[in-house]
Amino acid sequence: NVKMLMPRETADNHDWYLRRYKETGVKHVIDTLRQVTGKKKNGSLVEVRLQVKEVTVDCTEQNGDIDFGLMAGDKSAKELGIGKQTLYVAVLEDVAQSNMLQLSGVLNEAVMQLLPSPVVTIDERGTILTFNSAAEKAFEFTASQVNGRNVNILMPQAVGSKHDGFLKRYLETGVKHVIDSSRNVTGETKSGDPVYITLQVREVRRPRRSVAGSTAGMSGAGEKSRRHRDNDTGDGDDGMESVFVGFMKLHNRPQANSL
Repeated sequence: NVKMLMPRETADNHDWYLRRYKETGVKHVIDTLRQVTGKKKNGSLVEVRLQVKEVTVDCTEQNGDIDFGLMAGDKSAKELGIGKQTLYVAVLEDVAQSNMLQLSGVLNEAVMQLLPSPVVTIDERGTILTFNSAAEKAFEFTASQVNGRNVNILMPQAVGSKHDGFLKRYLETGVKHVIDSSRNVTGETKSGDPVYITLQVREVRRPRRSVAGSTAGMSGAGEKSRRHRDNDTGDGDDGMESVFVGFMKLHNRPQANSL
């Protein structure tokens, strides 16, 4: 019984909760999100977020890989006169782990904002996601002005016009030109002045959501990420995506081999 996963004070009332719902149809837990206390095998308690969904299945048919008739020996559900049954599907999330992940994200954002070097993150389409304080100072844009826009607004037109193609090529081939290397590139401020940069890009894998990269260099960086992911997984989609983190060192004048 599912009560084995609950502390005693909850388990003692669970059958009554379920019976009451069947009699009245009034939902108190189903189709809601609430925080509850569960119990581990060792008896320790754990706080979880709980979502419960109600599902009706026809036990006279085979649903996916589950044959409900096999639940009663070799007799089928039809022979047993079972018909349709109601199942309750629960999705649980460890609150402590979720809170730690959220805190980690907050701390990472705080650290990024404190970095003296410009850092810009983009998704796989080249859309700017985050723009730290140093980047604001270097490019004369505020984060609110660039977030949601294509990263090519931080590049000279000659480079920016090719950036989407660089990104697409990387995603298709996985060949790295900027990732895991350091190179000199030229960005462009809001007023059109050049920004001379030594760019370093690192690739990180995470559950699919968005890609991060650094300004000018992100062009080549972003492209490479997807391609690299596809080459690694074979089918091109394992639920993960490549994130590119670009760090920029500023210079007062062009460096050798600047792009």
